[in-house]
Amino acid sequence: MDRFREDLRRHVEGLPVAAQKNTLWYRANKLVRRHTVVVAAGFLVAASLLAGISATTFRTKQKSADLFLPESERPSAGSVQPHPKIRSECVTWPASCSIAAFGPKSVTG
Repeated sequence: MDRFREDLRRHVEGLPVAAQKNTLWYRANKLVRRHTVVVAAGFLVAASLLAGISATTFRTKQKSADLFLPESERPSAGSVQPHPKIRSECVTWPASCSIAAFGPKSVTG
C-alpha cells in the first residue's frame, strides 16, 4: 500500500511513477510538462542560434563566391549609393567627414 501511496503522490507532483514502464519518452514527457517555460526558452535559444549560424554561413558563402567572379562582374564600391543626408565627401573619404554629416543639425566647432 505504501508504494501505491508513493505513486499517487508522485503522479500529483508530475513526477514519474513506479507503476509506469520507465522509458526515455515517458521520463522526457514528464520533464517537459514540469518545466514547460524552461524547455520553451531553451528551444527558442537553440532556434535563434541555428538561424544566426545559417544566415552567417549563407552570407559568407555568397561573399566568397564573389571572389571567384571576373573583375568586370564583381559588385563595385561605386555601385552602392550613399544615404541622401550624408555629404559626398563622407563616402569617398571618411576621415574628412565630421559627426555633423550624420546628424539632423549642423555642429560647428
